[in-house]
Amino acid sequence: NACLHFPWFSLQRQIIITGEVSKTEDQEAEEYFTSRPPLSKLGAWASDQSNDLDSRETLEKAFLKAQEKYGDNPPKPPHWGGFGLNPKSIEFWQGGPNRLHDRFMYELVGSSWNMKRLNP
Repeated sequence: NACLHFPWFSLQRQIIITGEVSKTEDQEAEEYFTSRPPLSKLGAWASDQSNDLDSRETLEKAFLKAQEKYGDNPPKPPHWGGFGLNPKSIEFWQGGPNRLHDRFMYELVGSSWNMKRLNP
């Protein structure tokens, strides 16, 4: 389960989306990877995302190595993919005077979305 929070504090608004996370199917990941610019595709091969990196030079060398190996049309790396959030609820919050905020919750029940108003 996960939650996405989109605050717009200056507007006194926010949206909160909760749901279940699932890994994207290989075909969807392949289609998205194919749509990316060639240099971004090479970057996916060069980067061991979120792991420690000793220097920028190491990253740039890995990029050049990937470019030498694959040219301008690299395949999708086996480790490359994504995740999607399947929403179960969406809350809209609008700040109001005296803490009398407006809150609306949409919840997925079966195949229909039900809406209810929540107390602030």
